[in-house]
Amino acid sequence: MCLTPSEFWPSVDSYTTCEAPTLSAQAACYIATALAVVVTRWRAVLVQLEFLVNSGNVLRRPDHLQDILFDDDAFSTSKRYFWAINFIHEVVDILDNSIQQWTHHKKHWITPRLTTAGSGQEAHWQRKSREVLAAAEQRADEACDELRALKQEFEDTLRRVTVMRDGVSLPVF
Repeated sequence: MCLTPSEFWPSVDSYTTCEAPTLSAQAACYIATALAVVVTRWRAVLVQLEFLVNSGNVLRRPDHLQDILFDDDAFSTSKRYFWAINFIHEVVDILDNSIQQWTHHKKHWITPRLTTAGSGQEAHWQRKSREVLAAAEQRADEACDELRALKQEFEDTLRRVTVMRDGVSLPVF
């Protein structure tokens, strides 16, 4: 059983194909697929966040320069930057947690099952299970590498937005 929100998976084929002879191997396949979906969704969030806080190349549009250097009476620019900064901090924590959860699961559930051996017919199914586990482990590790790269991109955006917020917040004499 794989409990996810409706429309989480990109298609029904993402989770209906059972390629593993054991529940632990199939669970690892689900986790690897879910991590890949999560990467795609966080990338989309980053694109939208960049659009929200990006002022474009304002130096080529001097008539819009005041929009990033000075705030209006409602502090709409500052509020947007403060919101983005808080949001990015939360995203970084979530990404860290996702990576740590996979690392913990891998250590306690995947690695021990990659070393088990049986005899006879059981050995055949365990070998097949180990093959599926190893492939799922590789896909999940690759997804976590992408999550780490996304985390770095979010942190780069955080530094840029912080500078922008500080620039708006400076007193003008």
